[in-house]
Amino acid sequence: MSETFTFNLSGRVALVTGASSGIGMRFAQLLARSGASVVLGARRIDRLEAVVADIEKAGGRALAVAMDATDEASTIAAYDAAEAHFGLVDTIIANAGSSGSGAAVDLPVEAFDQVTALNLRGPFLTSREGARRLIAAGEDVAGRGRIILTSSVTAHVV
Repeated sequence: MSETFTFNLSGRVALVTGASSGIGMRFAQLLARSGASVVLGARRIDRLEAVVADIEKAGGRALAVAMDATDEASTIAAYDAAEAHFGLVDTIIANAGSSGSGAAVDLPVEAFDQVTALNLRGPFLTSREGARRLIAAGEDVAGRGRIILTSSVTAHVV
């Protein structure tokens, strides 16, 4: 894929959830290429560290943090690590998500609970913690702060 544009995100600190693969990984790479310091959050720390190595090899700044977006303490710890390493997170990409597997009629309740925790509670916790920190720092969330929530096309699949 050839990219014909970049954004100047120098001075920004971005946290991307679900950054160990797929779109989250690509978000992290593009943000870093555009000059942002990027914090990659996901449960699979080994995969995150490989993405960080690639970003740093290309001249970017990145940090891997083990993060379970469904867990409030884990989310807070990820922001704490990000701030200790890069400073205030001003760009939040709540991307972690899952669609489960199989038809809904065959989906066990436990699997449903896991999917809804990741797809609903995860973005809520990630966004809320980021917004709280921006507000506490005196940042205007509607001005400097950016919160991006990704979603799935699964809602359109019959």
